[in-house]
Amino acid sequence: MSRSADKPSTKRQHTKVDLEERIYQQRLELMYHCARLRQGTAPIDQGLQRIWQWRIPLAATAGLALIPVLRRPGSILRLGRKLVFGALTLDRARKLIR
Repeated sequence: MSRSADKPSTKRQHTKVDLEERIYQQRLELMYHCARLRQGTAPIDQGLQRIWQWRIPLAATAGLALIPVLRRPGSILRLGRKLVFGALTLDRARKLIR
């Protein structure tokens, strides 16, 4: 074999260096965006952790609150209708005020 076959060409070396620089730059950008994402979602994560701490009492309370609804399902339908009516009324009032 000749010596030129053992050594990569200079063009190939430059291409490899350019690619390594691009990969390094992309890694830096990825680290930056990951840090921004963590900072942006930190309040949500903290809120979920607080809720997760109270999951058992919340589940028990929700279960107890469902007992009357399961006995008389018509009451929840009436409440739902009232909530929808109230929301539509508020929406119309806002539009009239503007």
